[in-house]
Amino acid sequence: MEEVITIHSTIQCVHEGNVVPLPDAVSNVLVVDVHSALAGTLETSAVSACSQAKDPCTAVATHLTGTSKVLFVDEDPVLLATAAGTTMPTLTNSWKAIDARQDVLTAD
Repeated sequence: MEEVITIHSTIQCVHEGNVVPLPDAVSNVLVVDVHSALAGTLETSAVSACSQAKDPCTAVATHLTGTSKVLFVDEDPVLLATAAGTTMPTLTNSWKAIDARQDVLTAD
């Protein structure tokens, strides 16, 4: 079982830029330790402060792993600490959940 990630979790590109979840990914229903859980996908979420000089990461391109198979919010799977994918503009760069910053709620 993996920790559910929330708006308070650390999610970064490989160059330590922060992934800023879109409002659609922030649950108004499921709250973990006073922070809204993330659900659905992080695709198209912005990446801020990427340190790569050439072609810095600007947004999430794909969300490949880290969705729950058992816990849902409004039919969207809750996102887990194994969430990861690629970033734009070059799909060779990646992002991932670094730290869920909570250990209260886990799911498969």
